Amino acid sequence: MSDAIVTPEMMRRWEEVASVSAETLMKQAGASVAEVALDWIRAELLPRFVTILVGKGNKGGDALVAAALLRKAKVQIEVIYTARLQDSSLLNQTMRRRYKGAILKRWSEASEGLIIDGLLGTGFRGKVSREIAEWIGLANQSGRPILSIDLPSGVDGLTGKVGGIAIHATRTVAIGAIKIGCLLREGWNHTGRITVAPLTIASPTEPLAGAPTFDELVAMLPRIRRSRHKYQAGYLIGLAGSTQYPGAPKLSGLAALRTGCGIVRIFHTGSIGQTPLEVICEPWDKHRFTQEIERAQALFLGPGLGRTKQHKRWLRQILRHLSIPAVIDADALQPEFTFPKGAILTPHRGEMLRLLEIQTDTLEEDFLAKAEVWARKHDLIVVLKGAPTWIFAPHKTPVVIPWGDPGMATAGTGDVLTGMIGALLSQGVQPYPAAVLGASLHAIAGECAALEWGSASMIASDLIAHLGDAFHVLNQSIN
Repeated sequence: MSDAIVTPEMMRRWEEVASVSAETLMKQAGASVAEVALDWIRAELLPRFVTILVGKGNKGGDALVAAALLRKAKVQIEVIYTARLQDSSLLNQTMRRRYKGAILKRWSEASEGLIIDGLLGTGFRGKVSREIAEWIGLANQSGRPILSIDLPSGVDGLTGKVGGIAIHATRTVAIGAIKIGCLLREGWNHTGRITVAPLTIASPTEPLAGAPTFDELVAMLPRIRRSRHKYQAGYLIGLAGSTQYPGAPKLSGLAALRTGCGIVRIFHTGSIGQTPLEVICEPWDKHRFTQEIERAQALFLGPGLGRTKQHKRWLRQILRHLSIPAVIDADALQPEFTFPKGAILTPHRGEMLRLLEIQTDTLEEDFLAKAEVWARKHDLIVVLKGAPTWIFAPHKTPVVIPWGDPGMATAGTGDVLTGMIGALLSQGVQPYPAAVLGASLHAIAGECAALEWGSASMIASDLIAHLGDAFHVLNQSIN
């Protein structure tokens, strides 16, 4: 089941109707925080020393539960209270009275290892106080990895706005569900990698959105038979590339092959220079294209194609008569086109604004809502590329892809995604799971590429080189 994405108010209501007490939920939350911290320490051989910043709310209580469990696991703990006992929530006070470890007012210059951020909870709005801002500044400047509980302190859990200063978390443990503020505005820049910690609560209302789990993604992977031949592995054709943009079709074609496609044939409308040995490339010819589309399992349109009147005429004709699964990107995303129902569109923000026929940018929540309505109205699957990527489809709860790296903000990564989704379609994956799986593998490959090259140095072709690693990450998750 997908990880739920909710507002802080929705989470509060879910907790109110839970069949267990608030104290039990706090113990579950703290146990999850401790488990993530221990796994992190073991996996990356971090010092067995943790500084825990305890605020006055229930998030501080979660942190104290984690502190007690970490101490039992032989981790040296440094607890710092940032509020007086009498100013703290009742559950926070309960946990403070139970915690018997050492308490300090400041951490020493020699402090190392993890910091656990238990300063501000999901109810935070506005601007942080001067004292809390000082602690946030010290944590951010320490150079130490930071684990935030629920969301980084200083981030508004509803809007993603930052109240002057906020924790730059390396990881965030989302308690029960991901808070929407982690995915909006500056929230995404502060949240780091998200891990969802389950709670024993029912969800009486539908979440705003969901994030795919590794188990779900593994179930979507196309099955590979030992006896298959290249056409059974998927035959994908594309109309992409021009003299002005010769690289885009090559990125899409190679990405498709690295995503398991058996054969890729690309028709291009101008000279695109030397092409990869494994990708069949030929100049546009309507008769040849018509022949091959009858044999192909899937189609991609748009990368590097250009937007001349002639190109648009060809695209209109293709879209009008299209009968195989398709992924449509870049220059094929024009508001005057009628797209076949069920097709996958992969616009970035600017292209989505063009499809919506909005001249100026708009409020984040309004923009996402309009994109969702547009997808439903036209019966299309929209993969809205960004940081993070959102996916909208008729009769589906919106999906957010909670992975990726800032180094992916470079020319060509969208062309890679187009080829990947096209490859999955050609292998028989249905359009909606192909969109979710393709976008997820794309984001994970970006993270793998960043580990080798760094965010500043990676380029689009690095994602293709690390697609095997992305598949390995998913397959390893079930072993």
